[in-house]
This record gives sequence, C-alpha cells and structure tokens, in this order.
Amino acid sequence: MKKYMQRFFSEKSIIYILFSVFIAVILFSVSAVCNACGAKQDYKESGSGKIDIDRDIGNEDNDSSGYEEKDNGNKEDIKNKEESENSSPGIILKIYEGPLYSEEDDVCFYRVEAIVQGNPVPDLKWSKDDSNGAWGKHKAQVNLTRSNPSYTLKATAANTEGTAVKTIDLSWGCGPAETKNDDDQDGLTEPETEIVSIPVYSDHTGYYIDPENPAIDDVYFEGDSIIIGDAPVTADCAVAAPVSGFLTYEFSSLSGKNVKEASIKFDLDQEMGDVSIFNKLIIMESDGSGWNTMHEIPQEQGGNFILKSSDFTEFMQKRIDDEIFGLELMFRFDPYITDNDADWDAWKYNQSDITFKIEYLK
Repeated sequence: MKKYMQRFFSEKSIIYILFSVFIAVILFSVSAVCNACGAKQDYKESGSGKIDIDRDIGNEDNDSSGYEEKDNGNKEDIKNKEESENSSPGIILKIYEGPLYSEEDDVCFYRVEAIVQGNPVPDLKWSKDDSNGAWGKHKAQVNLTRSNPSYTLKATAANTEGTAVKTIDLSWGCGPAETKNDDDQDGLTEPETEIVSIPVYSDHTGYYIDPENPAIDDVYFEGDSIIIGDAPVTADCAVAAPVSGFLTYEFSSLSGKNVKEASIKFDLDQEMGDVSIFNKLIIMESDGSGWNTMHEIPQEQGGNFILKSSDFTEFMQKRIDDEIFGLELMFRFDPYITDNDADWDAWKYNQSDITFKIEYLK
C-alpha cells in the first residue's frame, strides 16, 4: 500500500508537473499573443511608432519639399529673368477702322493700329499720320484723296536691341476714285478753280547756325539754300552747332480769294552726312509773337515730302481772311543737337526745290 501510494504520488507529481508546464506554455503563448495585440493596439491607438516613423519620413518629405520649393523658386527666378531680358522690336499692323468716306473733305480714310513688342519698350514712328497723334502714338490715320488714291503706310519701332519696320498698303475703298461731278446733282456744276505758285521771298530765306554757347552769336545765311541739321566747325562759326532753315512767302495777290487747297512740296537736293542722329523734322510757323508747330515729318520718311492737309488749307484761308499775306516757316530737327564731328549732317534744299501752290475758286 505504501509503495502504491508512493507510486501514485510519484505519477501524480509527474502529471502535475506536466500540467504545470502545459499551463505555463499556454500562458506564455497567450501572453505573447496579448503582447502582440497590445503592441498592435498601442500602435493603432498611440501611433507612437508610426508617428516616429512618419516624423522621420515627414522630415525627409519636408526636406524634399523644401528642396523642391527652392528648385521651383529658382525656376521662377530664371523665368522672371528671361522675361526681363531685352528683346528686339516686333510690329503687327492692323486696320481697325476704314475705309470711311468724309464728304466734307472728300477723302477716304483709314485708321491703323500698331501692336508693338520688345524690351525696352520700343519707340514707334509713323511715316504718315493725318490725325497728328489724335488717336494715340500707336494709331495713325491716313487720308486718301482722289488725286492720291493709295499710300503705303510704314511703321518703324526701335529700341536698344534693334529696329523693326512694317508696311501696309492702303488704297481708295470708298467708291470710284474719280473727281466728283455735280452735273447730275440739282443741276450744279463744279466751280472753276485756278492754281497759282507762290514765289519765295528770297531775301528772307536760308539757314542759320545756332551755337549752344550764348557767348557765340548765331550765323545767318539769307538768300541762300535751306539747310537743316548740324554743322561742323566752319570759318563762320568756331564751334559745331545745330542748324535751322527758314522760308518766307508773300501772297497779297490772293486777297479775297477762297482757297480750295494749299500745298508745299519739298524735293531734297542733298542729304549730307548722317541724319539718323535726328528723330523728326519739325515745321513751325510764326504768328508774329512766337513759333507754333505746324507739322512733323519722321526722319526715316526722308527729305521728299508734301505739306498738304485740310488743316493747312484752313490755315491759309484764315490768313487771307485776316489779311495777313505773309507766311514765315522755320525748320529744325528734333533733337536739336550736334554730334560735334567734322561733317555736315543735314538736309539741303535749293529755293527752286520747294514749290508752294494754292488752288482757289475763281
């Protein structure tokens, strides 16, 4: 019995031991699983591990993002730099109005706009603008007459990077370019006219050298050619200086006349030196107390031109009506400068190269 009990307890101890080991294994497994679950739960709830990882990744992303932003900034700087770089001019011409007919003046006119590009902003010049800048510097008006029914308008844009020239052909588009005949209108006939040439008042026509130094007197040359530009040092003037031309007419024979059209035609005798230093020719008239700008001619248009417009015709009619039978004109380039070299830079006209005609009603 005693042996049996010892054997029983011995076997029982082994069973307890095995059971204890089994329970320990189960508890250890459960504990491991719970730890894993707890870790996963903590991972989900606290996100501490993920936050740390994300923080690292976020820092990397931030660094990368910062790098990208910096790079983008550099690209933007390059783009801005490229946009700010100088560029040569470009011109696009378009007709924005016309052809339109003006019955009062019997002209067919166009209005043309120039779209100019370039950096720095180019300076725009027109070969002709009958509006005298009324529509802005980027728009020009061209009046076509029945006697001159076509014109090639030229626009020139220039900046420090170069020059661009664009032209557009304009032609009469307001019906047939024929002289109006009123025979079929109320039985009226076209009034007869007469054209006269106004002679130059030679004794008060010529040019003068105009030194910038007030201590040096102007040098006048009357009864001579008309020269406009800049003069070198000469025997008559010890310094290089700008030169103005002047021209005088007397027309008392037109007293009481009704002017239909007035025009002065200039045929260049000689272009001397380099006149590209000038921008435009300014024509001024004297009212007895000062000089008033009458017309401007772009230098690149050249020295052959006609002073002819409805404004000039009205101006001459008013002179006659007011019994002012003299016309004194002065010509000078703008800018009014000298390049101080040893050459003449000028337009030269003989008195016979300038023709003043007035058409009046008989």
